[in-house]
Amino acid sequence: MASNESKPVGATDAADQQDSPDYLQFESLPAGGKLNRWSQKITRGHDFPGAQAMLYGAGVPDRDTMKNAPHVGIATVWWEGNPCNTHLLDFGKIVKRGVEKQGFLGWQFNTIGVSDAITMGGEGMRFSLQTREIICDSIESVTCAQHHDANISIPGCDKNMPGVVMAAARHNRPFIMIYGGTIMKGHSELLESSINISTCYEASDNLERDAYGRVQQDKTRIAAILGIDANPRSPREREMVRRMEEERTGTVSTSA
Repeated sequence: MASNESKPVGATDAADQQDSPDYLQFESLPAGGKLNRWSQKITRGHDFPGAQAMLYGAGVPDRDTMKNAPHVGIATVWWEGNPCNTHLLDFGKIVKRGVEKQGFLGWQFNTIGVSDAITMGGEGMRFSLQTREIICDSIESVTCAQHHDANISIPGCDKNMPGVVMAAARHNRPFIMIYGGTIMKGHSELLESSINISTCYEASDNLERDAYGRVQQDKTRIAAILGIDANPRSPREREMVRRMEEERTGTVSTSA
């Protein structure tokens, strides 16, 4: 016979505990919520005519787009002088075209970084860690000040990734991180193996012990990094890949 006794207030049995979620439910947009949640504050009404005038001047085509299209910021960690980041400006333009095909407004902007591979062992190492904060501050500032509804960040290497993720935690808006790509490895005829930036440091140490010829070290520096991301694009990069492949396979003479 079933007991008529009721449970004390707040009590739960084992079955109830199993059904309860073991994670925190964070606040989120309801199903069917507006995608221009943030930008509509300055685009739908008449309280920000100056902001709307500037946006028209920046490329918003018409009133309907102004009122209804979500604004997506595309943050590229771009600068020249580092193979991990040199191509990200063009990469961001490709992402922007994809955003606009969805009927959104894509706004590309930039932030900075430094290469740990270039600064390694020198005074430049003093400036590496704080780039995380600069990247984070830059993306947060533009995203919030411009009333972007979402952010797509495109980092390259080193401190870029934590910087963009820190920014996402701050602005707390829909966010995607797209990694810029891994550098293609080179090939060493002497070592008969693939080489990369780490090989250069090893070659430097071996040179001090006279275990690695200076000419071979110079060749290693040239061949270790083939170019930007994983796809050599410049004529010089493509020619270097071709020559190295010919030397590796023995299809042409290497004495010329």
